[in-house]
Amino acid sequence: MILYGKAYSKILKEKDIKILTLSNFQKEFLMKENIDKKKIAIFPNYTNVDIQDDESQELDIEANGIVYAGRISKEKGLVELIEAYNSANLNKIPLHIIGEGPLLKFLKKIMIVKTFFSRRIRS
Repeated sequence: MILYGKAYSKILKEKDIKILTLSNFQKEFLMKENIDKKKIAIFPNYTNVDIQDDESQELDIEANGIVYAGRISKEKGLVELIEAYNSANLNKIPLHIIGEGPLLKFLKKIMIVKTFFSRRIRS
């Protein structure tokens, strides 16, 4: 709402559309903006933790580790994250990258310090 302001809010209120949110928090936020709750549905974005593949692994994430979980793509700033991590000499603090995306193979090539990659989290 901040990015688009009043014009965006007006469209959401006036148009006969269905709004899908990923969480109850987002739904409540829109309702606070006076969007009719009948127009809003929650469509959760979840990971199927039962799916296993060769790259799935049980993660042992330490309390002092760094974790990124999400899509592995250029717009997420992961190249910059890894460059900063490599230059910061954080050998004793592990970096865990969890996710899938078009940049995964490239990121594995540019890592200097050992980083743990996983496509999914197993429960």
